[in-house]
Amino acid sequence: MEKKIEVVNNNGQLVVSSKQVAENFEKTHFNVLASIENIKTQNSGVTSMFYETSYQAGTGKKYKMYLMNRDGFSLLAMGFTGSKALEWKLKYIQAFNEMEKALKEHRDSYMIEDPIKRALKWAEEQKEKQKALKALEEAKPKVETYDALVSRESYVGIREMANLIGYPVNKMGAYLVQIGMVYRDKKDKYKYLPTEKFRANGMVSYKWKAVGWGGRGYMDTVYTLKGVEYVRKSLKAIGYPLAK
Repeated sequence: MEKKIEVVNNNGQLVVSSKQVAENFEKTHFNVLASIENIKTQNSGVTSMFYETSYQAGTGKKYKMYLMNRDGFSLLAMGFTGSKALEWKLKYIQAFNEMEKALKEHRDSYMIEDPIKRALKWAEEQKEKQKALKALEEAKPKVETYDALVSRESYVGIREMANLIGYPVNKMGAYLVQIGMVYRDKKDKYKYLPTEKFRANGMVSYKWKAVGWGGRGYMDTVYTLKGVEYVRKSLKAIGYPLAK
């Protein structure tokens, strides 16, 4: 099975991880980290291209990792040679291009320059938002209202979504896999990653989750109001008794 390149949106920047790059280019993560550190040492102007973070191994221990944007990846990949390396460079360029295209196609109304298209997009956004909020208000449990959801930038985790809809938390992940919204991480069966289709249509995404001090954290899978409403409707369609 061909390895999938995960390009994620981290605070407005499209990035890939040093760990993924190491795996795809068949290099040790230690050597890739060393190359990044060397690039940063030679030119302090590239600091913004690389963001230091960490990942959690299967043992529970955390290890250093970098997230890099397109420019950072390009600098790092300059040192990778060979026909196979060239093939992966082209795949990464394509992955960045596809993600940028998807973001442009699903950008918010305030980002559209044409006044007529902007007005139409805004009207569409308001209609979708009101529709989703109404559905959540009808389905919400007493422990949480949709106002709290909106206050958190309209993103929820898998546990929050299950509570809002009224579906068992321990079965939510399996159901999302079943409908094709996410897939299980091969290295961590409790971690769910968004599929390209649902990420492109704005139902599920990644959000940086800070842990402790020093910029530490990880990319967490989150669900939008649109995504929550989609899941609620799919459960309703199969006759599942939702929360009142």
